[in-house]
Amino acid sequence: MTNILFLIGNGFDINLELKTDYLDIQSEYIKQYENSDDENLKKFALELKINKNEMWSNFEEAMGEHTKFYNKCTIKNYEKRIDTFKEVMITKILQEESRIITDNYPNEIYNMFKQSMTKFHSQLKPESKNSIQHFISPSKTNTSFNYGFIVFNYTDIIERCIKIIRKREKAFNFRSFSNGQIYDILGNVIYIHGTVKEDFIET
Repeated sequence: MTNILFLIGNGFDINLELKTDYLDIQSEYIKQYENSDDENLKKFALELKINKNEMWSNFEEAMGEHTKFYNKCTIKNYEKRIDTFKEVMITKILQEESRIITDNYPNEIYNMFKQSMTKFHSQLKPESKNSIQHFISPSKTNTSFNYGFIVFNYTDIIERCIKIIRKREKAFNFRSFSNGQIYDILGNVIYIHGTVKEDFIET
């Protein structure tokens, strides 16, 4: 059996035109709090506006550095900033998720997803494709392919797509090649950060 692991990042959501990157969340927070009556949150919104970061990792690093400006008496202000940012983030992601109605396009999703998984190597550069050709070529001793997913997004779009595939698993499982059949297996989907609906983990 050949195990194939897909790492799914925010590019997947952005390709679906979902506004879920860090700048989208940051802009939403600024819009909601830059005129807040809460001076702590208003100041935080203005700090974000002045020091805009483009990546989640930049924000995480900045918030870590930010802790040095707080002490036991003021740490509640820091926690409130983080909590309100998380609330804005969850609400925004849920809004964006709701724009994708996977149930309306099961055939299109099934065909595109199956093609993307089983023919992923067709999108690789020649040197990369050649380096894995031995592992992905079907043969009498290599007829099973197990596809797993590690997801770094908070959205559940990938899970919804995979559920459509699982409903047709018998059709998905078998492909023919010159010397016989290939058995395709849908493996596990692991959310590193959880989703906004379940097991949400703050980074």
